[in-house]
Amino acid sequence: MVPTTYFPLFRQLPPEIRRHVWREALGEWAVWYTSHPHINLQASGLLIRMKPVGEAPFRVGFVCQESRQLMKRMYTKLLPSGSDSRSSSTVVYWLIPDRTIVYLGCTARATDFLDIIQAYKSLPLRHLVLRWSDLVGVTRFSHSLAYQCPELQSFTLHAADRETTPELCRCDSPLSKHLADCYVTITAWKDRTLPYLEHPESELLNWSVGECFGGRDEEMDGPRLYFLPSKLQASAALKRLLDD
Repeated sequence: MVPTTYFPLFRQLPPEIRRHVWREALGEWAVWYTSHPHINLQASGLLIRMKPVGEAPFRVGFVCQESRQLMKRMYTKLLPSGSDSRSSSTVVYWLIPDRTIVYLGCTARATDFLDIIQAYKSLPLRHLVLRWSDLVGVTRFSHSLAYQCPELQSFTLHAADRETTPELCRCDSPLSKHLADCYVTITAWKDRTLPYLEHPESELLNWSVGECFGGRDEEMDGPRLYFLPSKLQASAALKRLLDD
């Protein structure tokens, strides 16, 4: 039985329609999470790597020559400095910076990640998510982030559960598809009313973290900041959208 996802007549469609289909598929939002199997990076000598949540849209680019050519035009190819793309051991990341969210995990793991970013020729981060539990630590991290990621467009700070320890947070645990979808909803949201209720201490976070990026003056350039409680609750705006 032929799967319903299989369309044997696709290649017979006009080129402009095929390119539109490829472009839509390649342009989907992608969520990556930073990952490493060892807590002590300095001792292990391993670099943090990124893994996609679910199927990464860039894989569509390997379906055929037509989709690959379009992927090369749409995507940024990231290689560590001094790496040879022909080497089988080289880690290569294909992403669209404006459509990619990177989940950094806890502050400690996020700091490790920024420390090794210099190993890359270019890592244009636009949308980041951080799980935090300590205001002093997240403020210190935000100061570094403002300098290391000047092209940042959005920064989501998601409070960690109080039962989650930094050691557990730094383990090589994947990000759930549910949370990844929530982060996409938040990042892509255009309405002034957020899709999820903000953290009860958002004003304090705004004052502390916002200052790291030059304040939250609408006339100043800087990332959009979202402050979320540990348990996400849909706002009235999101509920209305889901009901429509």
